[in-house]
Amino acid sequence: MCNNERVLFMTDNRPVIAVIGATGAQGGAVVRALTDRGVFRVRAITRDPAKYSGPADEVAMADLSDPGSLESAFANAYGVFALSDFTGAGPDEFTQGRHSVEAASRAGIRYFVWSTLPDVEEIQRRTVPRPALHGQIPSRCARTRRWVRVL
Repeated sequence: MCNNERVLFMTDNRPVIAVIGATGAQGGAVVRALTDRGVFRVRAITRDPAKYSGPADEVAMADLSDPGSLESAFANAYGVFALSDFTGAGPDEFTQGRHSVEAASRAGIRYFVWSTLPDVEEIQRRTVPRPALHGQIPSRCARTRRWVRVL
């Protein structure tokens, strides 16, 4: 790296966006889209930083079951893109969402994006008779989304 590049990196004061799930399909796509635009520095959030090989400017370790790790990973960030891990053995999606929101609030995050499924139970009440779209995963996602909106 030449001296000019080092100085540019050290004076990079673009706002940081922290992206949960950076090693997955959706989080990884968000990281790529943000880095391609170049407007923000991107912090990839993953449970295992050693396994991350994407284009993010920074990598931080955090786990949705550990609010303290999330708060540390969100430190000095401007925004957070968050999603839940519905396949993991950790806490349920509502708890993961609550941990993410509370950590973001404590870290002083200005913008929080929660990626989730639509509230199929609400859609169902308006459009089709029960139980056509009823399911546990969409129900938990809707519960989390309603809670996120309150904050």
